[in-house]
Amino acid sequence: GILPGLPICRYTGFRRPMEGPIPHNTFPSENIAVERYDPAIHDVQNIYGRATWFNGVGEIKPYIGGFGRVALSFEYSGETTGLKGLEVGAMVDVYQKTVPIMAELDGVRNKQVFFEFYLALQFGKKFV
Repeated sequence: GILPGLPICRYTGFRRPMEGPIPHNTFPSENIAVERYDPAIHDVQNIYGRATWFNGVGEIKPYIGGFGRVALSFEYSGETTGLKGLEVGAMVDVYQKTVPIMAELDGVRNKQVFFEFYLALQFGKKFV
């Protein structure tokens, strides 16, 4: 099937030292700057928190891809009104180019293909 991907750029609040004289009863790093994380210039130790969800909405770029799914489903029940089942499967999502999900650091690389495996348990009652 067709898979529309819409990754949003997440912005983070970073502590910045205050410039000029520090006012009385003020912590020196109360100046919080909201910026897109860049491992080349930001230090993880200076992260104060996340920005609102709406920061970065204007930078959304669509990534079109496709997906496939394969599953084995086993249904068993000792009664005609009962329902018990087990489903085991695998899914794959493939995009036309690499999707930038994480900052690429040592050992962390963004991917173009994503594999997923799952196990689903089903139980319930049939009304006949």
